[in-house]
Amino acid sequence: MNLESKMVQLEDSGRQLQIFGKREDINEMCRKIDEVTREQLIELSRRVLTGSEPTVLIQGDRDSFGDVKGALAKYGIGVGAVKQEPPKKKGWW
Repeated sequence: MNLESKMVQLEDSGRQLQIFGKREDINEMCRKIDEVTREQLIELSRRVLTGSEPTVLIQGDRDSFGDVKGALAKYGIGVGAVKQEPPKKKGWW
């Protein structure tokens, strides 16, 4: 957490007081992190990646990038995006 200087410790304490209304110690923070479940992470990721239209920055010729929205939708990113499953392969390979 990079708390080697008094100034950094003071800033951290102030930030915690603003956010939580109290100072949390490192053990309490670690306990809260350990309590996060896989399902909670998946749900949060789903909301972040599909909750709004992503901002895409393209440098260079825009047309050379093709269908950007289609590419994002392919991976389930963007408003209402549903990840498209790849076609099932036949045979061993």
